[in-house]
Amino acid sequence: MLSFGSPSFLWGLLALLPVTLFHLLRQSFRRQASGSNWIWGRIASEAAGARRPRIRALLLLALQLLAVALAVLAAARPALILRRVLPPALAVLVDVSASMGSPDESGPTGSHATRLEAAVQLASRSLLALPRGSPVALFAAAGELRLLEEGGSDHGASAARLKQLRPTDESFAEMRVTQELKTWSARQRGSWELQVYTDGGLDFGGSLLSSLQIPTRFVLIGQDGGGMGLADLRLERSASSWHAVARAWNGEDGDRDLTLRLAHDGKEVSGKDLRMTPGWNRLELALPQPPSPGAWELTGSQAGRVRGRARLVLSAPPPRRVLLVGAPDPWILSALGGPSFMLTQSPSLPSLPRADFDLVVAEGIRVPAGLGVPLLSVGAIPEGAALRSGAMVRGPLSTAADAALNRFVRWEGSSVGESLSLLPPTDAQPIAYVAGRVVAAEWTEGTQPCVFVGFLPSESDAGLTGAWPLFLRNVLDRAAPREDDQSAWTIDAGEFAQRAVPQGFILHGEGAPEIRARGGLVTLFGSSAGFFPWSAGGETGLLAVNVPAEELDTEPRALSVARTSATPEPAGTEGRPDSVTLLGGPALGRILLLLSALCLGAEWILWRGLPGPLRRRPRRNHAAG
Repeated sequence: MLSFGSPSFLWGLLALLPVTLFHLLRQSFRRQASGSNWIWGRIASEAAGARRPRIRALLLLALQLLAVALAVLAAARPALILRRVLPPALAVLVDVSASMGSPDESGPTGSHATRLEAAVQLASRSLLALPRGSPVALFAAAGELRLLEEGGSDHGASAARLKQLRPTDESFAEMRVTQELKTWSARQRGSWELQVYTDGGLDFGGSLLSSLQIPTRFVLIGQDGGGMGLADLRLERSASSWHAVARAWNGEDGDRDLTLRLAHDGKEVSGKDLRMTPGWNRLELALPQPPSPGAWELTGSQAGRVRGRARLVLSAPPPRRVLLVGAPDPWILSALGGPSFMLTQSPSLPSLPRADFDLVVAEGIRVPAGLGVPLLSVGAIPEGAALRSGAMVRGPLSTAADAALNRFVRWEGSSVGESLSLLPPTDAQPIAYVAGRVVAAEWTEGTQPCVFVGFLPSESDAGLTGAWPLFLRNVLDRAAPREDDQSAWTIDAGEFAQRAVPQGFILHGEGAPEIRARGGLVTLFGSSAGFFPWSAGGETGLLAVNVPAEELDTEPRALSVARTSATPEPAGTEGRPDSVTLLGGPALGRILLLLSALCLGAEWILWRGLPGPLRRRPRRNHAAG
């Protein structure tokens, strides 16, 4: 069928009426005196070619009307669309979070080793009940959405693919999974039905998934609760000793005994027996001596069966690498001193790889734009920055209340002898003012944070009040965030964790977390719990990955949506409408315009006659000579 992108232009077809009227008005008739109309009428009706003028006029009118109609249709943005009915389509999403790996003896499908096996069996039944040729899409979801199959029509092969799924150690990130499903569904034609197989461990209760534009049905897996586990291992110091502190989960109905063992680099250093009440329990284990760096693991056992593990890597985070360009200021040097900083000084911007640094501090010199690393420019506006310099000002400082870099910072009580100010308007976020003018601001260049300070710290008494060192620490935390020595190398499975790592950072071992973004600040994503070694040049270390605490509670949770059931309902058997554009857009419009031009050309030739070389010459009658 023919569809139009701008159907309002079809009103232009009314132009056919004045074209017809003007054509009729152009027809001229000459009066000629005649002695007998009867004789002339007989001659006109019987003479060969007497009707040709009238046929020619009708052809001219038809070509004109056709040219106008084609031009109007071209302006209406036509498209030639094929309407068809596609087989019903089903998308299956299986929850593979850590709780789906727990045993569940009872359920609608009988006994299974894990909830995931029960979910796979129910999903396979739904797939095999689909009409032949119906397309399917398979997803596994936990910390993120994983596409297993798209558009397949071999339902037996799809069911076999589901049987290869294994539970991960991740939690279910419903917001992230929903956003990824929205992106996928936007590319699909027609209508799909989504079936979600889960034990209810969705952090938003299924409300986000149910808000999709796809009809969604939830199939709840699991009826038994239970479960035990350990989480949040930390090493804490009291007044006179060190302790290992953690949380233990008891999902059983009554009290349970648990045997705890704490190991450092594989060697047991402490242990105790714990009687847990239902729910969360806090536990402490005394350490015989102050903890040393390395891998710490707390194991909980019950009747010889391991019921939970919590891991921790104690290691100092890598130092912040700062490049100081220009004349060294004593206030900056004092704030960047100590073992947590690796400071490189240069009177001008060196040709070193800038990605090796977490922050470039330029004092009194203009550095070029596009450094590709966070920048703190002191006393000068960087080249190419979207900032305009104003007048030199002096006087007391005041704080911009809504600036994130002013966390714990109060500029009041400090003053500057001289400072470069910025002219409004500016896209930068003000940080500090002098006499109502902006003398410090922050902005973003690409993806890198940049900060401008119009005064030199040595020409201000801000350092005496503590404002400057706190401000510089906030800048460093923005440019190169650091965790403490117990969090720097410890993450949860399913978490997108950003960590500052040495250059050339590589993780080793089966199931090691993926490095999703590289550079001085990487993004790690792990699916399996455990210890994983890493290396970076000559440095080595360990990364600990834990099961998220929320996945230890395996009690099935009811979802906050209406369309839930213990068994899947058959997918719809009705076909879904679909449209395929055979020819449309500018292509069909250009074709119609070309045909309109051809009609006008043919009309002009018919009106004026063929050119001389093409005109047919009359044949001579040689017999008459």
